[in-house]
Amino acid sequence: MATLDFESDQFLQLLTEALRAGPASPEWHQAVARLRTEHGVEVDEFKLLVAARQHLESGKEYRSVRAGPEFTRKIMSSLEEEEPAIARRHTKVPTANLIAIISALVMIAVVGLLVWVLIPGKNEAPIAIDALGSVYFSEPAMNVSFDSPLDPQWHSFGSLKLDVGTGLSPVPALDSGTEPAGGGIYWSQPLDASQPVSIEAALRVNQIPDNLIAQVFVTDQPEFSETRGTGQHELTWSLRNGQATLVLPSGDVAAQSASLREVPTTIHVRFLIDQSNTIVEMGEQVWKGPHGLGGQPRYVGLRFLRVDSMRKPSKDSTHRASDKDALVFQSLRVLKAQKQ
Repeated sequence: MATLDFESDQFLQLLTEALRAGPASPEWHQAVARLRTEHGVEVDEFKLLVAARQHLESGKEYRSVRAGPEFTRKIMSSLEEEEPAIARRHTKVPTANLIAIISALVMIAVVGLLVWVLIPGKNEAPIAIDALGSVYFSEPAMNVSFDSPLDPQWHSFGSLKLDVGTGLSPVPALDSGTEPAGGGIYWSQPLDASQPVSIEAALRVNQIPDNLIAQVFVTDQPEFSETRGTGQHELTWSLRNGQATLVLPSGDVAAQSASLREVPTTIHVRFLIDQSNTIVEMGEQVWKGPHGLGGQPRYVGLRFLRVDSMRKPSKDSTHRASDKDALVFQSLRVLKAQKQ
């Protein structure tokens, strides 16, 4: 390789600036162009750089060559441009994971909506029930006193026969071995579930028998057992052994009173029912809450259940009321809410 002339201060200054600026800089191109002009176009620029470095290391004051500020700035700018791209590559969420996350959020929203729609809020039911208690019921839908034969709108069911004339009561058992049985009547005219109604029954209690149950019920499934006369989905008030019990269609006992110590002459039972809630009264309110009946038409009825065979009066008992005399339904009526 040809000997280079490094004695020129001007050239050495140009070479130093070129090395500081780095390849592709104007200084670099100017220095390389000058070297190739003096030594031929075939001279490799990197070989010229090596030769310059060897001479600078030989003890000359120019041997300390450092990268200039432009060289450092270019490197730092290049790094800053690469960092966002690297971050984007590492933070990008795979499509499958993104779909799974969105699906989970949608499912949570759907479940929350169903819970909100199907489960009544804690503060909503009392407001609806209190509003039901203030409804004025004045439009008669049905009123019967059971002092004459029933009209065809009444249907009987069950194996226990009932007598009508001086009230509704069971026919006395003639056989001491009679098995438990039940029977009743229901009004075949359906009640609209969306129409609030008041159902009022009067039960005369002459004596509290231990083998007879009197019931007032509301059902949306008027299908009854042929023997026991019981249904599957009923809101039922019962009186047994002087104790009143309210059972929901689910089978849960909603309310139960203490046994009556003194036999009242007549017990008045009242149901206030709307589409979702009911208030049950026996002279005073005994229970209120969701009744659990569906949105289908509803039917109201009365029933007696004989839970065991008739017992013979004991020797020390002067009188024991028969089935017919013990519990007697005197009347039943249904009133609709007054139209606005």
